[in-house]
Amino acid sequence: MFWYFLAVSIISISYTYIPKSIIVSSMLIFAIGDTFSNIMGRKYGKKKWPHSNKTCIGTITGIILSFPFAYVFTNNLIIAAIGAISGMFAEAYSPVNDNFMIPLASFVSMSIIWII
Repeated sequence: MFWYFLAVSIISISYTYIPKSIIVSSMLIFAIGDTFSNIMGRKYGKKKWPHSNKTCIGTITGIILSFPFAYVFTNNLIIAAIGAISGMFAEAYSPVNDNFMIPLASFVSMSIIWII
């Protein structure tokens, strides 16, 4: 949990500049996406992503289940989709702890889209 709290601390620094909805969404993408991608990947995952030990079914499950939660808070399909996709692929390919990378990757990607 240290890694998750470190990511949340880093994200919280931007509280005055980025909408709360993006901050909350990045945390929900981690909570929902990481949990269910792990469950489904362990139970049904056979095919793994190239150069990764994460399964395709786990990543896809994480994207599908975390997207609606991100959408509820952001009320923007593109921002929610980008956040869910980037968070789950960060889990699959990051050499750093996924508890740190999922919320951080989804936050950064959603923030960039929001700024643009």
